[in-house]
Amino acid sequence: YSSDELALLQAVAGEAALAFDRLRSADALADALVREQTAARIAHAVRDELEPERVAAVARAELQRVLGLDSAELDLRPEAEDGVSVVAGGERVGVLRVRREAPLAPGEELLVEMAALDIGAALQTAWLIAENRRRLAQQTALLSAAQVVTSELELEPVLRRLVEEVTKLLGADAADCYLLDRERGGRRCAAVHG
Repeated sequence: YSSDELALLQAVAGEAALAFDRLRSADALADALVREQTAARIAHAVRDELEPERVAAVARAELQRVLGLDSAELDLRPEAEDGVSVVAGGERVGVLRVRREAPLAPGEELLVEMAALDIGAALQTAWLIAENRRRLAQQTALLSAAQVVTSELELEPVLRRLVEEVTKLLGADAADCYLLDRERGGRRCAAVHG
């Protein structure tokens, strides 16, 4: 080959190499876009749930569907090992374990890590909502008890209603109220509920 022909072949080879690099970059960008869209769908699905059990169930189902997993397990024990850490409120609350016969590709491993972050955020929200519901129920019961106490003038109906409200507030099956009977030197049952 002449030097002109060699130069032309080198130029063509250089252009081909650039074209292949661009194709690889385009494929990598397309894979990243698909991964981001999938992660967004999983995040949306788990963040729609307000109960911690539902967050876990939806996360498992979505990951199994998207990645063709044999199993996906969310172990909500801070000391759990062998999985991707799930962090909620800045603390490790457990791990996400996924299993499939074929090994996960690096992009799929990244997707699992992203899902674990979203699961942690969704669990934190669900736990906060549950705590707020519990506190609201307590405040409602206390308000109701206060209204009862201030609406009655006789002791017996007030004590009966107070015992009912305390039973609700504590989530107990039954409650009793005893008053000190100084004349008899003991206690007497003044109200019973349940």
